[in-house]
Amino acid sequence: NRCRRPSARSMAIGSEEGKLLIYDATSMKKLKELTVYQSALWSLVFDTHKYLYTVGNDPSILRWDLGTYKSTAVINTGAIVNSLSINNKDGVMAAGLANGEVLLLKISDSVATQIGKVNGVKPVTKVKFNTAGSMLAIGKEDGSIVLWDVASSEISQSLTGHRAMVSDLRFSPDDLFLLSASYDGTSMLWNMKSINERQVVFADHGGWVLQASFNPNGRNLITADALGSLRYFPLNMEFYSTNLCSKIKRNMTEKEWSNFVGSDIPYQKTCDQ
Repeated sequence: NRCRRPSARSMAIGSEEGKLLIYDATSMKKLKELTVYQSALWSLVFDTHKYLYTVGNDPSILRWDLGTYKSTAVINTGAIVNSLSINNKDGVMAAGLANGEVLLLKISDSVATQIGKVNGVKPVTKVKFNTAGSMLAIGKEDGSIVLWDVASSEISQSLTGHRAMVSDLRFSPDDLFLLSASYDGTSMLWNMKSINERQVVFADHGGWVLQASFNPNGRNLITADALGSLRYFPLNMEFYSTNLCSKIKRNMTEKEWSNFVGSDIPYQKTCDQ
C-alpha cells in the first residue's frame, strides 16, 4: 500500500512485513523507516493536515505525527480494520471492517468519535471517497461493490462483476470513472454516467491485482499485481477509437460507443465494412 499527502510533499508506503516507509515525494529520498506491525500494514491515508493514519491486523487506528514520527491510537473499533479513506471535504474518515461494517469517524484532539455506520454482511476489504466527497465506494470480500451516497446516507448502487475480493478502489480526479482491482486477476473501469452498463475489463494480469490508480491528471491508469508486474493504460479515448476495428472486427453500435468510448466523442464507424 502507498499514499501521497494531498500537498504531494510526502509519500508513505506500507509493507507486508509491517514496515512504514516515508519518502520525500519530490526527491524520493527515504526520510524514515518504522516497524509498526508484526504482520502486514493493510491501509494508510493522509489527512489534509500533517497526520498519517495506518491500520494493521488489529482493531486500532494509529495516527502518526510526521514531525516527530510518534503514533497515537485514536480508536479501537472492536473488529479488524481492512481499509481507510478520508473525505477531504469534511474530514470524515471511513473505516472498512472485517465484520462487514463501515464506521464513519470524526477525529479531534487525538480521539476518533463514531458519527455514523454503514451496515453490511460481507467483510469490507476497501473503502474510497470520491474527489467531491459526495460518494463512498465500498468493496467487499465476495467481489461486490456498493456506492453509498453521503447526502442521503443510503446505498445508491450495487455493482457486480468481480469474482473475488476487491483489493483496491480509486475515483478519477473528475469523478467520471471508478477503477476497481480484484484478486480475480482483473481491474475494471466503471463509467459513472452509465454505471449499470457493462464496464471495461482489463484482464491481462497473471496474478492477483493488488492496486490500481489514476495518474494526477486522470488521463492514464496503472495496475499492479502480486507477481510484481505493472500495467499502464492510456485513457485517451481517441486512441482506442482508432484501434477498435482490429479488436472487435465490426463497428460499434451507438449505445456501445457511448458506454465504452464516451458520449463526448462523436460516434464514428471505425471499420471500413
